[in-house]
Amino acid sequence: MKQILFALLISIFFMSSIGVCSESAVPVDIDQYKLKPSWHLKKYWYNKDNSKKLTDLSLSLTMSDSVGDQPGIALDELKRVFLDYLHTHFEKAGFRFVDKNPRGLLVLNITEMTQGDRTKRIVAGEFGAGAAKLFIDGYLKDIEGGIVVAAFRARKKDAGDAGLRDVSQDIGPTLVKEMSEKISRNLSKELRRSMKIR
Repeated sequence: MKQILFALLISIFFMSSIGVCSESAVPVDIDQYKLKPSWHLKKYWYNKDNSKKLTDLSLSLTMSDSVGDQPGIALDELKRVFLDYLHTHFEKAGFRFVDKNPRGLLVLNITEMTQGDRTKRIVAGEFGAGAAKLFIDGYLKDIEGGIVVAAFRARKKDAGDAGLRDVSQDIGPTLVKEMSEKISRNLSKELRRSMKIR
């Protein structure tokens, strides 16, 4: 009971400390931008006319209606883990999540999340069978100017070393968490490179 209470208090503190925001997170059809393959993300677009370094950010993390709890991972848990990774990697890249006077709004929408199928990964994981998936669409908006300066689509699939990691236990939930870490790292690198943040 003490562990549950402690974890709850930590998550409440963490959520309040990184400036999670649901206001102004107006859905944007990212397909209107010319998304192209990028070094770190599946598809990416950046407004080359943007000269602002939007390092102080507010964050909105949402999930599509089609995304639901999985047997091994609840959405609340995934959200907490993902926010933790976002905080870590964006801080390393020179960004800050703030409560007051953010310059940019980072909107992320989880469009698909599945922990995959353990049996399929063990039998034919080398061919991608049973892979866990984490798909995210998002954008970065300049709050003052009211314009979107970057849009992106991240797609991760992982069959867990061709099913070898599944032998002793179902690692589907672990794969989803690992992919959230990779997406957080890759997104922070892509935005940092685009804005030329040292």
